[in-house]
Amino acid sequence: MEITKTGMHLYDNPVGIMTNSPAFPWQLTNLGHYSHIQPQDFPAKKYGNYQIISDGPGNGALGLPGDYTSTSRFVRTAFLRQYTDQATDAQDGLVTLNHILSSVDIPRGVKINAKGQADYTQYKGFMDLDHLTYYYQSYDQLTMTKVSLNH
Repeated sequence: MEITKTGMHLYDNPVGIMTNSPAFPWQLTNLGHYSHIQPQDFPAKKYGNYQIISDGPGNGALGLPGDYTSTSRFVRTAFLRQYTDQATDAQDGLVTLNHILSSVDIPRGVKINAKGQADYTQYKGFMDLDHLTYYYQSYDQLTMTKVSLNH
C-alpha cells in the first residue's frame, strides 16, 4: 500500500522490497536499469588483440549503487534478496535478513537532511511470524533484543 498525492494505491509486490520514495512503480522501472548486475564475475573480454583483465572478484556486481538514497537502497536490497542463499530455518533467516538490511543501514552523520539533522537508521526490526517473535536492534546495540509475543 502506498499513499501519494493522488490517493491510496495497492500493488502486488513482485520483488518483495519496499522503500519510501519515489513511488513504487518508478522503483520497479529503475530496477530494470540494473539487470546486468549478477553475483558471478564477468569473463575476460577481448577488444581486438587486447584482453581486458577484471578488477578482481566481485566484478559481476560492479555498478551496484552504494549511496543512501531510497532508490539505491531499493536496488541493493533487491539484488541481495535475489541472490543471497535461502535461509534454512528461523535463526538462519534472522541472520540473513540482518545482513541484507545492514547493507542499507545509514550510519549517523553521513546523511544530513534539509533541517541540518542526521537522517540515520535508528533501529532494525524483524518479525518471525511462525514463532510469534519480534527482534529489534537499535542503533546503539550490536546485539538483537528478542520479544516473544506468545504470552
